[in-house]
Order: sequence, then C-alpha cells, then structure tokens
Amino acid sequence: MAFLSGLFLVILTGAYVLTCLFMIVVVLMQEGKGGGLSGLVSGSSPLSDTLGAHDAEATLKNWTKYSAVGFMTMAILLTLVGPRLMVNEGDAAINDLDDTAPTAVQAPAPDATPIPVPVSAPISE
Repeated sequence: MAFLSGLFLVILTGAYVLTCLFMIVVVLMQEGKGGGLSGLVSGSSPLSDTLGAHDAEATLKNWTKYSAVGFMTMAILLTLVGPRLMVNEGDAAINDLDDTAPTAVQAPAPDATPIPVPVSAPISE
C-alpha cells in the first residue's frame, strides 16, 4: 500500500510540475499591452497564422484558464493529501526501526575530583 501511495504522490507531483511549465509557456505566449513574447520571435506565431489573431488570443486565454484551474486543484490536492501520504510512509519506517532498536546505555557518572584551573599572574605595567 505504501508503494501505491508513493507512486500516486510522484505522479501527482509530476503532473503539477508539467502544469506549471505549460501555464508559464501559455502566459508568455499571450499578447499583452506591450506585445508579449509572441511578438518578439517573429511578429506572428504559428497559432495566430492558423487560427487568426483573435481566435489565437481566445485559445490562449482558454488554455490559461484551464491550466490555472488544474494548477490550483493539484496544489490543493498536494497540500491535503501529500503530508498524509508522507506521514503514513514515515510511520511504517519508524515501526520497522522500533523492532531492531538497541537499548540505551547509561553514561558513567563523572568523577567527583575538581579539575584544577590555571591562574594567570596579574599583568604589570
């Protein structure tokens, strides 16, 4: 069971990272007030050549909206589910260690004899 929960966490984290990267690219492709990065490369993008300028912007806005919803959903899932999965795996590891843990050894008592401290002579001027 711990393997499946760990695998789920790895897959969810990977999908989260991919969604983040996709959203970064889509946002940078949009044309803002200053023209955006899509205008820096070649004046027009293949998406706007295929769909037309207005349809391309609408498509990019929709992709941004969907990737933002996916980003927020996965962030909430990772926040709620991630620590529970990690705690369950940690508990299993701790329980395995408890069976083989050595007994504590008590340190010997310190000697009662005081340690002599050297005293320096006063500095004369």
